Amino acid sequence: MSNLTSNVEAVEENFSQIDLTQQTIVSGHFEECVFEDCQFNETLFQYCRFVDCTFRRCDLSLAGFPDSRFSKTTFAESKCIGINWAQSMWEMGGLGKPIGFENCTLNYGVFIGMDCEGIEFKGCQAVEVDFREANLARTNFQDTDLLRALFQNSDLTGADFSRARNYTIDPRENKLAGGKFALPDALGLLTPLQIKLID
Repeated sequence: MSNLTSNVEAVEENFSQIDLTQQTIVSGHFEECVFEDCQFNETLFQYCRFVDCTFRRCDLSLAGFPDSRFSKTTFAESKCIGINWAQSMWEMGGLGKPIGFENCTLNYGVFIGMDCEGIEFKGCQAVEVDFREANLARTNFQDTDLLRALFQNSDLTGADFSRARNYTIDPRENKLAGGKFALPDALGLLTPLQIKLID
């Protein structure tokens, strides 16, 4: 399939090298679809649904997903810069793979107040991403750069930061029970407390 239109219903379709920069797709339904090397810069996906889909090497910078739903979807080696994910709905429950990001650029993204339990961020850049008020329980931040990412009133219960880096998290303002952390980056838990460690 070579193009995308509003009201499209696609199952097990492959979309390759499509350029929909600044276009609008309304009420699309995509199930088990693969998007490869596509340009979705500032593309608006409204009232769309993505089930068990994969975005690979796509540029989704400043794309919008208002009132769209995601389930069991993976973003790999893609640019997802400046996306307000909080406008969309994520279905995190059920069997199968969770929603995940692998080797993606997520800088300046917004996840405020979202239920992201069990999500995976692997090998990502998540600079200045806003995770305030989000449920990030059991989240895996493996090899992800969290420089200046915001965590406040976030549920990080059981989250894995053992291979994450550059994070600063105030333990007084977030739930951290059962979380995994490793030195030296675990010192980011002490930075807000203004504590000095002496050898």
